[in-house]
Amino acid sequence: MPRADLLALDADTLALLANRGIVKRAQAEVDSGEFTCSIEDIDGAVTVTWSDDVECVIPAGKSPADGRCTCPATSLCRHLVRSVLAYQRQSVSAQPEPSAAITVPAATSPESTEAPTVASAEPPQVPETQDDEEAEEGSKSWDPGAFTDEELEKQFRKTDLARARRQFDEGQVVELVRGAKPSAYFHTLCLNIRFLVAGNLAYTHCDCAEPRPCSHVPLAVLAFRLLLAEREGGLVSTRRETLPVPTELLTEVEQALAQLALSGIQGAPRTLADRLRRLEERCRSEGLVWPAEVLVELVQQHEAYASHDARFSPRRVAELAGELCIRLDAIRADTGAVPQLFIRGSKTDRTVDVGKSQMVGMGCGARLGRGGVELCVYLQDDRSGAIVAVSKEFADPTPESGEAPRELWQIARTPAITGIPFANLGSGTLQVEGGKRAPSGRFTAGRSRANLNPHTFQWEKNLRPPVLSEDFAELAARLAAQPPMSLRPRRVGSRLHACSVAAVEGAGFSERDQTFYAAVQDRQGNTALVAHPYLSRCHHGADRLVHHFETHPQGLRFVTGDVSLGPLGAVIRPVSLVFEVDGTRTLIQPWIDGPASVAGEPAPDRAALEGSLDHADSDPVGQYPSELLEAAGEQWLLGLQRADSHVTKSWRQVVDRGGALGFNRLIRPAQRLLETLEQRSSLVKWDPEPAVVELLRVSAHAVLASENSGG
Repeated sequence: MPRADLLALDADTLALLANRGIVKRAQAEVDSGEFTCSIEDIDGAVTVTWSDDVECVIPAGKSPADGRCTCPATSLCRHLVRSVLAYQRQSVSAQPEPSAAITVPAATSPESTEAPTVASAEPPQVPETQDDEEAEEGSKSWDPGAFTDEELEKQFRKTDLARARRQFDEGQVVELVRGAKPSAYFHTLCLNIRFLVAGNLAYTHCDCAEPRPCSHVPLAVLAFRLLLAEREGGLVSTRRETLPVPTELLTEVEQALAQLALSGIQGAPRTLADRLRRLEERCRSEGLVWPAEVLVELVQQHEAYASHDARFSPRRVAELAGELCIRLDAIRADTGAVPQLFIRGSKTDRTVDVGKSQMVGMGCGARLGRGGVELCVYLQDDRSGAIVAVSKEFADPTPESGEAPRELWQIARTPAITGIPFANLGSGTLQVEGGKRAPSGRFTAGRSRANLNPHTFQWEKNLRPPVLSEDFAELAARLAAQPPMSLRPRRVGSRLHACSVAAVEGAGFSERDQTFYAAVQDRQGNTALVAHPYLSRCHHGADRLVHHFETHPQGLRFVTGDVSLGPLGAVIRPVSLVFEVDGTRTLIQPWIDGPASVAGEPAPDRAALEGSLDHADSDPVGQYPSELLEAAGEQWLLGLQRADSHVTKSWRQVVDRGGALGFNRLIRPAQRLLETLEQRSSLVKWDPEPAVVELLRVSAHAVLASENSGG
């Protein structure tokens, strides 16, 4: 009887066991028909003897990684991979004698050469998944939690199982996804474990350096047992004891927020900023790492306003206040719906010294705000697989100066690390001798020299899961299991993924929202949507992106960016794209690519784009949460004590607009805030506490609504 585990190994699984280069070379040798082999399968022990005097043996019950080959290689070599491919092809052929000499036939997989066109159009619709029995069978979901204790004891040593249970009881936060290849990402250990073959513990892949199957596999099995049977994915916490709630500290933080709401950033005394700093230190001592980080940013906003820094943002103040309220309420309630280590932070969320490291640049993104722009380069640490970021805010010229804001490609020439510009850092491999990584993942290089080497964008080899994603369905399941951003760890790039692309289905430009869209497919036929806005300050990068989709759509290999869950699946907002043309890979960074990046490339016709820039119809429903945040930000700037008739008039307009759009529940706190402010003029002694409560609620509700709308 053929070995089901060997027949289940596809190219992606073999690449995880070896690497993609070895798999490609083995496939090429098999397809060439140059080699013949004889295959013996005796009680599950497979022996393959090749015509080039190589013999491979895969013992019964063992994976190819545990096989033996007569070549000098000490790990899974191309001959063992070649033997698996030959075994699979013989098993599906009609040859009756498994030990007979065969010539492995070349496999053909014709690809369509028809290229989609790029034209002015509405966003392409993501098609429904094909109802194909063969594909459905190949992607059948299974649960590693079904492995029994007896099966674990047969595969692992008692010391490994005892260690797994000890780690389990210590309290781990695990992100689980069931599927054809289930995965378990341990946020507390920074490890990702994948189960590659259904029902077989010998086929697993972990980020650690232990031999397969490693001691973390039993820990993942125990975690899967906590996931409800009806769910495909979710977050689980293995901690049995509840964390103490520092009620007194939470109350003091809320009181400080109330004082800030009354005085506003304009009138906040220095003593209030000092109070927020002391509360930040107390939060850290109590293990409330993420609330402490929010307090740090609030103090920074206060300092930016006091120093007349153009990067001060009233909206950002409202966002921070709203997020802090959400986290404090979740800590106090502790319902278990979201792990407390996500809400609070953990002992691993601290500033750490980084020694000699290598980091792979994944592109540079930008965040445009009122008065400035922030550039952020994302890199993956080669050792831990963690995402780190190098970022900097740049103030725009004031309106009084008469100067126009610089285009982003010009700003990207600014050095990010010891003379290395942002644009170069996003497209190279950084080698540093030291530095510091903040809890948020932001990296600051030390005084030691840093080097930047070019790379060829072979991200299937250079990047690691779960940042590297090759299955859009699995990625969508992972996103669906995540809590709102305001309850997640405050790490930059928490939604950043490098997504492997097999085909481009279609692309077009939507004049309605001035955004370029492209529907892309993975190897399993699942579809995601790429969306990038057309902005005047980064039009060179957008032109280059459109040009490559016009001329080389099927050359797209990877899209890296912030991934969110839309109504039809994953939506990727790219910071970089890798195209392969004539065997050479090129990185496009649409936010910061400048004229030099498109030299020799004919620019696409932008007449339709530019002609409608000033007349684009915005999405009023999608924009309203952002409008509500802006209104809350202005109130946090002014303070409730200074609210006058002009303020109440502005709130009346915001409330009426929200009611007209159908936001009945979202605007209720704003309605109550408006009523309280309107009563102020008719009262001799006005109690500001109800207004403070409603402003906090408005901020929190607007943050959640903005996250849900992608604002």
